[in-house]
Amino acid sequence: MGGGHTFHVSLLYPNKFDYFGLFSAGLHLANGGYQDSFAEQIKKNPDFAKQSATLFGSKPKLYWMGMGKTDFLYQSTVDLRNYWDSKGYKYEYVETDGGHIWRNWRIYLTMFAQKIFK
Repeated sequence: MGGGHTFHVSLLYPNKFDYFGLFSAGLHLANGGYQDSFAEQIKKNPDFAKQSATLFGSKPKLYWMGMGKTDFLYQSTVDLRNYWDSKGYKYEYVETDGGHIWRNWRIYLTMFAQKIFK
């Protein structure tokens, strides 16, 4: 659940950290039900647009996401990326084979750590 928590921390405290890493993040917003797609949750949440604008307006040094192509959480990341792409927000995204598995998280940690510990 670390990726989901990191996502929420980035929205709630956008000026506290310069680096955010989401590894196979489970995404959910308040005011949206778990039965709703993440795209629907974005539409239903009145704060999300403002929080996203504040987050990217704070100019994080890196907002990084990794997701496996067969991860059961894949579609929510697609929905998030579609929204942020439509706003022109800058983030890095890596897609790997496989699902919600340790092998992917090891890959993501290796890639992310190399970016934040230059």
